[in-house]
Amino acid sequence: VFFFAIHFSLNAQDAHQKVDLEDLLERLEADYDTRFSYANESLIDLYILPIDNALTLDDWLDYLREITPLKFDRLSGNIITVSPKIKPQSIVSISGVVIDAQNNDPIPFAFIQLGDQVASSDFNGYFTLTTSISSDSILQISHISYFSLQTSLIDIESKENVVLKLQPKFSTLSEVIIDNYYVPGISRVQGGGYRFKPDEQQILPGLTEPDLLFSLQTFPGIYSANESVSNLNIRGGTNDQNLVLWDGIRMFQTGHFFGLISAFNPYITESATVTKNGTVAELGQGVSGTFDMKLRESLRSKFEAGGGANLLHLNAHAGIPINEKLSIELAGRRSLTDMWQSPTYNSYFDRAFQNTAINRAQNNDSLINQGDKFLYFDWLGKINFHPTTKDRISVTYFNMGDELSFNEEKTFGSGNSSRESRLHQISSGIGITHTRFWNQNLKTLTTLYQSKYQLDATNQYLLIDQQLDQSNTVINRNASLSIFYLVNPRLDWQWGYQLDILAVRDQVFLNKPSFTSDIQEAQTSHILHGQVNWTQEETGTFVSFGTRLNFFPGADPQFIPEPRIRAHQYLQKNLLLELLGEFKSQTITQIIDLQNDFLGVEKRRWALANGSDYPIIQSKQVSLGLHYDLKDFFLSGEVYYKQVNNIISTSQAFQNQLEPLQIAGDYNSYGVDLMVKKSFGILNSWLSYGWGNTMYQFETSSVNNPNFPSNLDIRHNVYLGNSLKTGNFDWSIGANYHSGVPVTLPKQDDPILNGMINYQSPNSGRLPDYLRLDFSSTYKWLFKNDHYSLIGLSIWNVMNRDNPLKTYYRRVSNVPVAVDQLALGFTPNVSLQMQFYF
Repeated sequence: VFFFAIHFSLNAQDAHQKVDLEDLLERLEADYDTRFSYANESLIDLYILPIDNALTLDDWLDYLREITPLKFDRLSGNIITVSPKIKPQSIVSISGVVIDAQNNDPIPFAFIQLGDQVASSDFNGYFTLTTSISSDSILQISHISYFSLQTSLIDIESKENVVLKLQPKFSTLSEVIIDNYYVPGISRVQGGGYRFKPDEQQILPGLTEPDLLFSLQTFPGIYSANESVSNLNIRGGTNDQNLVLWDGIRMFQTGHFFGLISAFNPYITESATVTKNGTVAELGQGVSGTFDMKLRESLRSKFEAGGGANLLHLNAHAGIPINEKLSIELAGRRSLTDMWQSPTYNSYFDRAFQNTAINRAQNNDSLINQGDKFLYFDWLGKINFHPTTKDRISVTYFNMGDELSFNEEKTFGSGNSSRESRLHQISSGIGITHTRFWNQNLKTLTTLYQSKYQLDATNQYLLIDQQLDQSNTVINRNASLSIFYLVNPRLDWQWGYQLDILAVRDQVFLNKPSFTSDIQEAQTSHILHGQVNWTQEETGTFVSFGTRLNFFPGADPQFIPEPRIRAHQYLQKNLLLELLGEFKSQTITQIIDLQNDFLGVEKRRWALANGSDYPIIQSKQVSLGLHYDLKDFFLSGEVYYKQVNNIISTSQAFQNQLEPLQIAGDYNSYGVDLMVKKSFGILNSWLSYGWGNTMYQFETSSVNNPNFPSNLDIRHNVYLGNSLKTGNFDWSIGANYHSGVPVTLPKQDDPILNGMINYQSPNSGRLPDYLRLDFSSTYKWLFKNDHYSLIGLSIWNVMNRDNPLKTYYRRVSNVPVAVDQLALGFTPNVSLQMQFYF
């Protein structure tokens, strides 16, 4: 009744006027000769109704205890302490898992705090925490690599199996913009790149298992003019103009079967990102494109193993957890081709070795081919070690190769003679990486690697008793330090230094006539790079500026700056405008001296820029794109212009009047890339179209017009794909069409002049258009504990269409004779894959 009377009296005075509690206590101190002891933050935002001076001090204290969340306790004398009331507490138990918000991987060693109790997530991200706390307490989750998360217990309905998602701190450059770009497992990421996840990727037409390099050819602007899986041409560039990284190690061999099969095992590769333009400043070389493949970096929580086979090779892989800080990744493939020659192998063999030294016995009655042997292999191991929650150390080692040999027998003369010709292509590498999270905002990345590539060939010419030995070796050593600093959730920057050493050795030995050559060259590069990224989610804005400063001692030029820009802006919720631009340089290229080098199989050899014979290649590119994404529909368009300077004619594989020349030139490429995708429930359909114009400029007296179409000038390139998922079946069918590649024809009126073929203008003709239809299907058996098996069937070139890839001419009996290189014909393949988890 007393307090009701007070409320009534105060409300009668002024229902709206209120007094700050701290001001009230000061007035009470003056009126009643007392002193209140309190922390200022305890009284923030506390107001009461106006004062009734008729109340005693004890009345006021009782009143304040009733209407405020504070305790008022008298001490000796006239001192009164003010403190927050202790809320009712109860025993609270909460359990769940902490995962990465981007990839749903478990996060071990995250700290979960509730009140004064702290727990840590285990190896699998799980935690359990029990404490005595009030029901509205705050649950805090933190990890050195992620942004902290706070949530009230009131907002958590069930205290069991709680899923807590943390956002990675250093994920700006890999943030997914468009998921399931046209099939599951392929996404478009911030900055203009595309990311592949082989373990999630739906099967593509013509394949029985994921192939990272073939997947790229389904994008506009990326194709293979010679139908090779690994020899990719990006916007008119040759394959050697692509930077290829496997777990941070630069690769100089990208294919098996001399380009028909990807050299990178998809069952151990966790993700891969391809960039056509707008490369991050951290990466250099590769004036056309970048393909960056990553292996698993997180620790294993359970043992995983798998293996399988198709009509070409066997494969096996395993992920092995050793303890809570150490795990190992292993994978390997080995061909069956030297033990069993399947129909698929025969088709690949005919395609890879047509018009090479292996077939010369077919054109000479004095030689007999006694048989050939071919095999390929690759294996890789990686150790992931997390000694502390702030340190991640990894060691990667790989070895891969292709080995070809064949015997020829001479059947005339005083007796039979047999000799073996061989070709070995071997790559190996080792890389060491240390990532250190110094605090919530600072990360450093230190890497060391060595990559080695070696191509050896012995060519035995029995008819003239001649032996030619050739070797091309590349060694690349690299050390780098990168620093990443997160200024705030919107702004981060990174800078670093790289020391790169490239060494190339060419060796030639010929017995008749006697000739020996051993050329060794090396190039040391010092690079500084820096980049600033700014993101504003509220307006849908992303801007990234970077530069790469290259210093090449002894080269010409010695100093080459490379500015980079990447930016996008959401014009509407589903409409994105994107601008990309870059300057790049490259100090190593592949050339062809003679068409019969290295048995005529792998004719290309690596050559280092030396300022005279081989200048440093430089490029600049800009593109503007518009992307629209709405649920099950996606439309993308991009226009681009690209200029590449200082290319060498011997790097372009000319087989016309330019073949014997070695001159420097340029090429320009401009075009439009379009992509449209539509989902109809369980059916995905997509269409990619690329229109491009790529023109050479070579100043030479051998041609009348220095400007002519590039060997890779494919004006129209179309890929139509469809994928369907029904139960445990996946079906995929697709068609690939492109206009014919350029060809140089002999002049009709006077085809032979001075004993040589008299050509028309370079690349003034066109081969017939290319068209191929492919089909694939897989079926997945599911077992307990997530074990499964997968059987697949694929057919490459269902229509068995003869597609000419290249035509060149050779003088036979003083007449130009066309030599055609044909694409793969009807080629089936079957695979079986098993996967186990323990």
